[in-house]
Amino acid sequence: MGTRGLAFERDETADWQGVAVEGVQLHFTRGRCAAQLARERSQPGLAVIDWPLAPDRIEGLAIAFGPRVDNVQQTHAETLLRRLGWEPLVLRDVPGLAVARTIAMLINEGADAVWQGVCDEAGADTAMKLGVNYPAGPFEWLAQLGAPLVVDALAGLFEAYRSERYRISPLLRQRLWA
Repeated sequence: MGTRGLAFERDETADWQGVAVEGVQLHFTRGRCAAQLARERSQPGLAVIDWPLAPDRIEGLAIAFGPRVDNVQQTHAETLLRRLGWEPLVLRDVPGLAVARTIAMLINEGADAVWQGVCDEAGADTAMKLGVNYPAGPFEWLAQLGAPLVVDALAGLFEAYRSERYRISPLLRQRLWA
């Protein structure tokens, strides 16, 4: 039995993270838009959902649907998110959505600060929590999410935006090899 009275099955062969409902795959974002993933995976019923960080503070969860997801499928996906305790926030299909794009960038900037000797990891976390009142620091989020997910999201964001803020920090690249 799964969460909130819902039954879930784990597909050990799946090469993606998320949940499927009524022909729609809801992928956790990895910095790519739903339309791109749907095309690459030959999966017309595809949506991306944001990283559900700080669920005790935030009740909404961003979701963006690929162009071939019909209204009935969208309703099923939104209903599932509501049953899981999230209010779906349907966004335009942009790479990284809102939370993942922001958190990945903050982790990257924190990693660069440590890489350049500006501070240590604890200092970066403390600065983010006390200085701007974030619920966690960049290295706390990194520990929660894992370097592979963050680096993959940054790679997708850099590919889409070509902005220096998404250029992967050497420190994060090293974490992949650790």
